[in-house]
Amino acid sequence: AVAWMRIALLLSCLLMVMSGGAAAVPAVHRPPGKNFPTVIWLADEEARAAQVLPRLGLACALIPADETETGVAWVRQNIESQGGDPDQIYLLTQGDRSLAIGRGLRGCLVLNPTEASLATAPADLPLLILQGQGEAPLPGNSKTFPEKALAAALLRDNDPVQKALRRFVAAQRPH
Repeated sequence: AVAWMRIALLLSCLLMVMSGGAAAVPAVHRPPGKNFPTVIWLADEEARAAQVLPRLGLACALIPADETETGVAWVRQNIESQGGDPDQIYLLTQGDRSLAIGRGLRGCLVLNPTEASLATAPADLPLLILQGQGEAPLPGNSKTFPEKALAAALLRDNDPVQKALRRFVAAQRPH
């Protein structure tokens, strides 16, 4: 029996290596209850900030930038089993990351985007653009904040970024 278990373990390891490794499962920080909106945070930043979102009634799925496609696919397929509403998935990112991954999501909140990153956004993706002071003005639903780092802003209670995120999600909810 031990020999068969070893063979099975070796075969599963071989299959994992041949398929390019195991798919990453994002860390999901959930609020209490069911049918909550979920924010996919494309960040390699401090995970502590992601724990703030459940206090705002939002789940947060942390996805490293190099696992964006598989992470977003996992959230879309699995968030309902985690208690989330699959029709209320948002993207949260900053800088020059592509927004094309937001196709089919409820909306996107982006801090200090570049014109190149905005050009990748699907035309039907509602955007909330948060700009640090001194940044070049960009078109769209834009707000200016003194903050350059999204994680730092989210960690402060009653921060304007928190308030803007809550209002944006509430405005995009399906009726």
